[in-house]
Amino acid sequence: MMSDASDRPPDRSYFDQEYFEGSVSRYGGYARHVSQRRIELWLRFMQKHLPGKLRNSRILEIGCAYGYYLKALHQLRNEVYGLDISAYAIGRAQEEVLPERADALLCQSAEDPYPFPDDFFDLIFSLDTIEHLARPEAMLGECQRTLKAGGVLVVVTPNRRSDVWVRFLFGPDRDLSHVNIRSAEEWLPAFAQHFDLVHMEYKNFESVTAPRWYLRCLAGLAFLFLRPLRMTHHLVIFASKGSDSRHL
Repeated sequence: MMSDASDRPPDRSYFDQEYFEGSVSRYGGYARHVSQRRIELWLRFMQKHLPGKLRNSRILEIGCAYGYYLKALHQLRNEVYGLDISAYAIGRAQEEVLPERADALLCQSAEDPYPFPDDFFDLIFSLDTIEHLARPEAMLGECQRTLKAGGVLVVVTPNRRSDVWVRFLFGPDRDLSHVNIRSAEEWLPAFAQHFDLVHMEYKNFESVTAPRWYLRCLAGLAFLFLRPLRMTHHLVIFASKGSDSRHL
């Protein structure tokens, strides 16, 4: 289901320096938003859910932006790759954050065919990206093709059911590229079409990744009330290729 922002996404020129460092998106400074503490907490969450997948693996991030998460995974001795539609973001990733993997950081849409062979990745993850896509099924098809048997896709995306309280607290969604925000029930058919096993979790992701403890406590408290109502701010979707359910 589409959001109210638009029924067609902006073109790639929308994702320029102003998007990441100005007032277009919610970041207001992407480098400040993705702090080292936030990265550590995200890795801890991933390690809890996918033990054994974060070391000596071949990993792709879709919507990698400046590449901060990929840098952390590279330091854990993973072979990392990244895609992002923003030439500005990829340029910063290649020049400033992860120059040693510059050739593996590619500027392209998540909806276009990926320049990787079949059965290539152990893990693919994507944070707050799929909601920007008019054709998310194209991304899911490429993820299914390029994942190895037993590989896992992890997608974090806003939950449409949370708009009831998110918009009340924070006002209208100003990001015109948010064209595909869905509920868990609305996402399930698309994932089930491409993957053998799909598991969804309701999360207020600030309770996982907020760098300040009191923000995590507040978000965790909200989570206790909202999870039974399926109105948490984010969905975490785990999808596995193959019948091995140990990671889900």
